[in-house]
Formats: sequence, C-alpha cells, structure tokens
Amino acid sequence: MISWRTITAAPLAFILMLTPRLPVTAAEINVFCSGISEVIDELGPRFEQMTGHKLVVRFDFAGPLIRAIDADQPFDVTILSTGTDDLIKRGRIDAASRMVIGRTGLGIGVRQGQSRPDISTTEAFKRTMLDARSVAHGSESLTGSYFLKLFDRLGISEEMKPKLKSYGSGAAGEAVARGEAELLMTGISPILKARGVELVGWLPAELQTYATFLGGVGTAAKEADAGRALLKFLTAPAYAGVLKSKGLEPVIR
Repeated sequence: MISWRTITAAPLAFILMLTPRLPVTAAEINVFCSGISEVIDELGPRFEQMTGHKLVVRFDFAGPLIRAIDADQPFDVTILSTGTDDLIKRGRIDAASRMVIGRTGLGIGVRQGQSRPDISTTEAFKRTMLDARSVAHGSESLTGSYFLKLFDRLGISEEMKPKLKSYGSGAAGEAVARGEAELLMTGISPILKARGVELVGWLPAELQTYATFLGGVGTAAKEADAGRALLKFLTAPAYAGVLKSKGLEPVIR
C-alpha cells in the first residue's frame, strides 16, 4: 500500500458535488501506471479519502508494465503512455473501459539553480544539445526513443551518442539533480515532478510530439468497478486544474 503525504483539500461536501458518484464498498485497487505518478500522488489520496478504497500502485515505464501483464501478474487498472490498444486487442484490457486521461509534451530540464539554455527554436535546441556535456533520458521510455530519432532527423546522432546517459524509471531526473548529467530530456510531467530539477521549456512546436495516457480496466480485474470509478475520478472536470499543474493536458467530458 502506498504511503500518501497529507493533502490539504477542499471541504468534502464541495468535492462530492463536483465528482462522479462512487461506490461505497471499499476495495484494494492494483494499478499499473507509467509516466503520470505526480498526478496519482496528488489525486490518489483524495480518491482514497472519498471512497475508502486503497490504491496499490506500481510505477514504471510502459514496457516493463506490459511485460508484467503478459506474465499474468495481477492488476486491476492500467494507465499507460503506450500499448493500451494492443492490450485491448489481446484481451487483457476491457475495451469498454478505455479512457483518455490526458496528454503531455516533451521538454528539457536542468539542475535547480543552473542557467537555462535556449531551446526556443530548432536551431537553438540543436546548438544546446551539441554544447551539452551529458544528457539523461529514460532507458525504456517512449520519450527516449523519440529523442534518438529526433537527433537523427537533425543530423547530430553521432555527436550525441557519447553524451547520452540512460537510466531506469525516475532515475534520469535524480541524475540531473545530483549533477551527474547536465540536461534531462523527457516528458513535461516527469520534469515537473523531479526534485532538484527545473523545467527549461517545452520543445519547439516543429519538434514537439505528445504522449497520450490511456486508462483501462483489466479483463481479469478483481476490482473492476472500483477501477472504473478511479478512472472516472481522474478525468472529472473538477480536477482538470490538477492535471494541468502536473504538465498534463486534460480531456474534459
């Protein structure tokens, strides 16, 4: 079970008016989540407080989580940046439960207090990458793969290879905060979450891409109803501001 930090929330009656009606029976919901841990950190305790449910969340890259699903490790809900539709096709996720949580773009981060390089244009971004001593990225993240393709597109792949440092889930930000790597290249949400790291900015529009996070309930879920309630809660209009503050563009129903 996750240990949540204390949350200062609006009065319970007010929140209940703005969010969907949720089931009363308490459940323990196993969640596999990639990329938006900061959203779960913020909204998870509120969901638990309002429903009596408990969240047991595994945070990792989408790849390892999908492999865990294929190995028949138990889960109720997935929130993934990739692979959800394939899991639906393979009968692992209930198609009717598919829900868009939101999307986030890519950006660059630096150690807190460091000067912020210019990435405002394609040429400025390219120059900043070439001037950097080292650049951290996630070893199995979609963003890491995208940046590698982007370097090839910009014609700087060979120059960047010796500068790139690959890390496991969440570790790239920690490396930049320690000064082990100069730049962090990843999604906006992970940059905003990383302690000791500051967001330099979003990639220029012509270089930008987006990761869309989809939620789903497992076809073998033990707590399917509670899982659906969680997804509805995360996408409630009342919490759109929370998603935006974490670098995620919400989907308003």
